[in-house]
Amino acid sequence: GAKYVTGNVISIKLENKIKKVILSDGKEYNGKSVIFAIGGKVGQNNFKYDYYLNKGLSYCAICDGSFYKGKTVAVIGDNDAVENSVDYLANIADNIYFINIEDKESTRENVENFTKVTDYEIGGKDVVKYIKIGEKILDVDGVFYEVDSNNFSGFINEITTENGYIK
Repeated sequence: GAKYVTGNVISIKLENKIKKVILSDGKEYNGKSVIFAIGGKVGQNNFKYDYYLNKGLSYCAICDGSFYKGKTVAVIGDNDAVENSVDYLANIADNIYFINIEDKESTRENVENFTKVTDYEIGGKDVVKYIKIGEKILDVDGVFYEVDSNNFSGFINEITTENGYIK
């Protein structure tokens, strides 16, 4: 019974009992609750692999992880990605390659860790098929890019956040 509306949110008011969501076209939606299902936002501008978005590349493990049940995925991330994505995906995917730009490792049995990685390449003709680290080519069904992925902006600036999450 939900009504779906598409638009550019420019403001959200959560202070009162009735919450308000205001779109750029001036339309205003009111309700007792607001559910944020906006995923994450990549902190890096002009990420060169955006071509693969929705073709095996995702910025949100919680949003898209279920598509990879029983499959092999890679997570490109930082130390925060261990708890935010890798451990979550370890319960869904059969195999995970964790390509960490920092130094933390996952202790999950189905995770192969690569730390302090600064150079990698995502590839495949029409969809993601592999990730290359140095000379090593890892076949994957999907890639999750989780570097600075909770860096919300825009209308979210009006909302109290803590460590990049809505409080």
